[in-house]
Amino acid sequence: MTISEYIFQTILAVILFCAITIIGKFILNYIALKTTSLIICKKSDTSFFKKYILKLYRCGLLADFIGLICLAIYSSLTLVDSYREPKVLSFLSLFLVQMIITILYPIFGDIHSVIYICIGIFISAVCIFVFDYFKIFKKATLSKKQKVLLTITFSIFTAPYYFLIPLHWVL
Repeated sequence: MTISEYIFQTILAVILFCAITIIGKFILNYIALKTTSLIICKKSDTSFFKKYILKLYRCGLLADFIGLICLAIYSSLTLVDSYREPKVLSFLSLFLVQMIITILYPIFGDIHSVIYICIGIFISAVCIFVFDYFKIFKKATLSKKQKVLLTITFSIFTAPYYFLIPLHWVL
């Protein structure tokens, strides 16, 4: 495989990852909001759904991106430390490389790698909870118990578990 084929395949994989994330996240948000609004909030009208679906979707994508950035920063810092040259340019280039590597090839060689990826998922889930509770459902006409149950359920169901799936398995 030539370098241009490798670059093309990497760019294609990143685009595929973004498409899967965007479409899959919307479907998950749709199912989670419909289910939780019926079960927890006892609301079957579409006005509640229409009011919150796009807000939840955008905040969910942002939370997933924050988790991915945390994974890439940690990987970049360990690589910079191993080179013993903490230069800004080398950190930025390593960061971009590690972000692509994190997307394409999660490593399951040892338990530390799985824990590392699960921490990124947990960071994203906490961000989803914070965004949903303090931003999206702040002015909702729900009781405090309903808000907490709704946001906890939503953050558990829409956490980015796809971080555990290596994209090269899909390609």
